[in-house]
Parts: sequence; structure tokens; C-alpha cells
Amino acid sequence: MPDKTNKPSSYDAYAQTLKTTFNSPMVEKFQKRKIRRLLVLGLVGWFIVTNLVAFNFPHLIWAWGILFLGFFPLVSMINMSVRGVTEIPLGALDERQGQVKSKAFLGSYVQGVSLAGILGFMIARVGGDGPHTLPMIAGGIGIVICLPAMLLAWNLPDELDAEG
Repeated sequence: MPDKTNKPSSYDAYAQTLKTTFNSPMVEKFQKRKIRRLLVLGLVGWFIVTNLVAFNFPHLIWAWGILFLGFFPLVSMINMSVRGVTEIPLGALDERQGQVKSKAFLGSYVQGVSLAGILGFMIARVGGDGPHTLPMIAGGIGIVICLPAMLLAWNLPDELDAEG
């Protein structure tokens, strides 16, 4: 029998926790357009450096691990900069945020398909079973996973510009 009390579901509690975290005054410094774009450029630079190291030194697995430590702080800061719109469940967002999220995901899927084609071409060109295949696939997957938040962080105007 379903619970008929006013107790929020775990889904609602999770969504509210995310909204509270991403709307905290502590993260306001990441929400300016210039900072968001610098974070996106930092993540792109991180992808380039990590893949160059992995591609040129595939036997140095420990180096991948060290470089991977930079991924989580950058992605977290990008998510904070867009108020977690890409992470918060769609049902917990208001109408405008839902439209922004849908547009970001649509744009990232279109670009993701293009990137997948380029990645497939690169793997075919280098050879599909060499030591360079894993770094290219890992880099491609990382970019596709982060693409919605990266596009949103790059394209969103400053909030004051949008209001006034």
C-alpha cells in the first residue's frame, strides 16, 4: 500500500539536496560567464594534456591516474557554475531551467555524434587494436559525458544580463 503521508520521496529529497547545493552562495563566484568559460577551457586543456600523455606514454598507467585527479574538481566546478541544471532531475527544475537543460542535451547529442565519427576515423587511422586505442576511447567518452555541462557553461549569459 502506498504511503499517503506528506513525507518527500527519496527522489524529491535528492533533487532538493542538489538544488540547495548548487544554489549555495559559496558557488556564486563560479557563475559568472567569464569564469564559466575559463573552466570549460581548463577542462578542454585537461582533456588534451591527458590524452597526449596517454597517447605518447601508454605504458605509464600511473601517470593517467595522477592526471585523472584533475577531472573531478573541474567537472564539479563546471556543474556548480551552471547551478547543476544538467545534474538535477528534470521534474525538479522550473520550466525555463528544463528548456535550458533540454537544449543543452540536444546540442551535445548532435555534437557528440560528430565527435564519435571523428573518433571512429582516428581509431581506424591509427589501428583499432594498438596501445593508443584505449586513451582515445577514454578521452572520447569523457568529452561526451561532460559535453552538456560544458556547452551550457559556455553559452549561458550572466544572470544579470538575462534579467536586465
